[in-house]
Amino acid sequence: MPLVLLLLVAGVSGVRNAIDEWPQAAGTGQKVATGSEMVHGVASGIALIGLGVRKAWARPALWVWGGLLATTAGLAAAYWGSAPIAAALAGAAVTALICYVAVRLALEPSAPAAGGPA
Repeated sequence: MPLVLLLLVAGVSGVRNAIDEWPQAAGTGQKVATGSEMVHGVASGIALIGLGVRKAWARPALWVWGGLLATTAGLAAAYWGSAPIAAALAGAAVTALICYVAVRLALEPSAPAAGGPA
């Protein structure tokens, strides 16, 4: 459930923000960052659908979403926030780590409840 909420929030905000930001994007860096934001928003929706219908392709879709979200984090920090490259890379790395943990935990098979049937 937490991953579904994360995908939903990231998806809606990614698409909405990209639509709002595209007209103000000045230069290639900001356009690539905004495009990445739109694509990670769409990838969120694809992953949500895959999880909802329990398809095998949901797993790679989640990893693609995480990679795109981390890419967007780094690009946005560098090109919209004028962060130093080290800070942008650190932001992308932390985002990638959070996505990795969230996806791994969500895809981990559930253990039977204690005292319940095995």
